[in-house]
Amino acid sequence: MELSSDQQTEATEPVMRVLYQAGVALSPDSIVANLDAYADESHGSTAVNEALSGLEDAGLVRQLDREGEYYEVSDRGSDYVETEIDQEAFGFSG
Repeated sequence: MELSSDQQTEATEPVMRVLYQAGVALSPDSIVANLDAYADESHGSTAVNEALSGLEDAGLVRQLDREGEYYEVSDRGSDYVETEIDQEAFGFSG
C-alpha cells in the first residue's frame, strides 16, 4: 500500500505514527504538540494540516467531526502503519 507522491509530505509518517500511537482522535494542534514534545523532528501546523489532507484523500485517516477539528486513523491507516512504517521509529508500539 503506497501513498502517491502528491499525498506525501515530510510530516506524513510522523503524523501517522502519532495518530496510531494515540489510539484516539486528535486535533492538528495536538499532533503538532506531540511531535514537538516527543519526536526528534518538529512540524508546524501547516505541515501537519497538509499531511492530514493527503492522508485523508488516501483513506488512511478520517475526520471525526465535520469541522475537521479531530482526526483518527482508519482501519486502512492502521494496516498501513503496521506494514509500511519503520517499527523502530518514534511513536510505534506493536
